[in-house]
Amino acid sequence: MENQNLKNPLHKKILCSFLSLLMLASILIVSTSGAHASYYEYRGSKTIEVGRYSYSNHSEGGSAPYTWRTSNSSVVQLRVDKTNSNYCDFLGVSPGTATVTLYSYKLVTDWSGSHIEPMTERWNVTVVARSSVKKANKLAVSTKNKTVKAKKLKRANVTVKAITVKKANGAVKFSKLASSSKRLTVNSKTGKITVKKGTKKGTYKIKVKISAKGTKKYKAKSVTKTIKIKVK
Repeated sequence: MENQNLKNPLHKKILCSFLSLLMLASILIVSTSGAHASYYEYRGSKTIEVGRYSYSNHSEGGSAPYTWRTSNSSVVQLRVDKTNSNYCDFLGVSPGTATVTLYSYKLVTDWSGSHIEPMTERWNVTVVARSSVKKANKLAVSTKNKTVKAKKLKRANVTVKAITVKKANGAVKFSKLASSSKRLTVNSKTGKITVKKGTKKGTYKIKVKISAKGTKKYKAKSVTKTIKIKVK
């Protein structure tokens, strides 16, 4: 015999609603039971030069134990802090790209209670060659016009120091340029100017190019100066 209560439309509606809620609760229990899905976080990208570090990279929300991994140790090597393994420096080894991964654990609290979840964090690292841009050479040159007595030139050449060089980066070279007097010469290493024996009274000019070769860090640089030598 059919249950009289089920003939009532209101009773049928209540029963259907109850069964729907029961099914939903069953699904939630199944989905939250057993192992939980890992937490994944992308920590962005970094660009570093070969031989340089990206310092103090660390977990954001994870807890010990921490395990660091690089996808390509020929591109990026890791230096984990010995006192706190949550921190790690990335060293650029050679040009290329690599992924650095940090494995740890995360304490999660939800309606089912508190539980520990695996956590994964990743960084994309690009290593580039060291910058080839060099600094400006600090070469500074000052000159002073000189006077030489004709009497001395009757007996021999006369050498004077008319060029002063400071703060040059790299070897310095001195070169005599065209339009200079034939009666004057410059020492390529010392920059001292020599007035030739027998030079007559008058004013003579010499144009000198002062060059600093530069270094691995500094560019080459050259300066041109004109010096007057008066013979009287």
